Amino acid sequence: MNNREVGPIYGVPLIQSLPLGVHGVIVQQMPSRADLVNAKNHCSNERVAAGYEVILNHYVRQCGEIAELKSQIERLKDERRD
Repeated sequence: MNNREVGPIYGVPLIQSLPLGVHGVIVQQMPSRADLVNAKNHCSNERVAAGYEVILNHYVRQCGEIAELKSQIERLKDERRD
């Protein structure tokens, strides 16, 4: 997504899709900001949208940490080869 949408409650950057399964061959379309705003307006409270943003924030942070660990592993492998 070029124009990064953010959630309506905490302003967490939203993702367009989520890879499923071991190899990520299947993807699940994720809610847009408009979906979350509509959910907020049609629910008796904002907890669904807020909960989604909190979980998404944890997911994105963990993906970043995994990418950093993979990068460190590759650097260590390269050092051992030399």
